[in-house]
Amino acid sequence: MCYSCNLNDIIIYINKLKKQLAPKTLRSYVIDIRRLLRLIDPKTADLIQLPKLPKRRETVNKKSYIKSLISQARSLSESKYLRLRAAILIAATSGLRAFELYSLTLDDINISSRTIYRSATKTKDYEDRITFFSEEARGGAYRFSR
Repeated sequence: MCYSCNLNDIIIYINKLKKQLAPKTLRSYVIDIRRLLRLIDPKTADLIQLPKLPKRRETVNKKSYIKSLISQARSLSESKYLRLRAAILIAATSGLRAFELYSLTLDDINISSRTIYRSATKTKDYEDRITFFSEEARGGAYRFSR
């Protein structure tokens, strides 16, 4: 069998994909299309531009949202409330990932210097890391550790 297509057909196909796929997935599809075209016709492959990925907006936790979360936790028992409050405050101020926060032990936290040591075996990027947390989080962590 013999199939034929031209640059216009490829562009129409890519535009259809734009409506169906996420930007990152679309980009990987276009990379694959260009890779295939380089074997057939390198000049045509060069005419197909890679779609730009949208800039990722930084997620900002608003102070009011964190306060609301903590006030909702007040309905829990005292020990659960203190634990959750400390976790919320540390998560909001330290930059730890959720699974890193979940795997914290009291040995990882230095309350007096407000630091958290994460060994390479417990991080996503397999690198040792020290992170800091706020004074308010220190108060929550201190009450929890007693």
